[in-house]
Amino acid sequence: MKNEEINTTHFLKTKERWESIVVKGEKPKPRYSHSMNLIKKNPICVVFGGKDIDNNTLSDGWILDLFHLNWIEIQGVNHNLLFS
Repeated sequence: MKNEEINTTHFLKTKERWESIVVKGEKPKPRYSHSMNLIKKNPICVVFGGKDIDNNTLSDGWILDLFHLNWIEIQGVNHNLLFS
């Protein structure tokens, strides 16, 4: 994988292939082992936690607004409660 492909957003436009899309706003850190859920009604994707490229645990949350194509960091989460 090329460095410029890390922390990119891809969208499955057809059943055949993923395509890179341009997303506005501050992006979440590159990560793996995270949770990502699609909420079709809104439409949004919610990303939570995971590990960064140095294997540090992440406890942040992000929303990808699929209508406006921008990232929004979830504020006000008490991270200490999540892992205590």
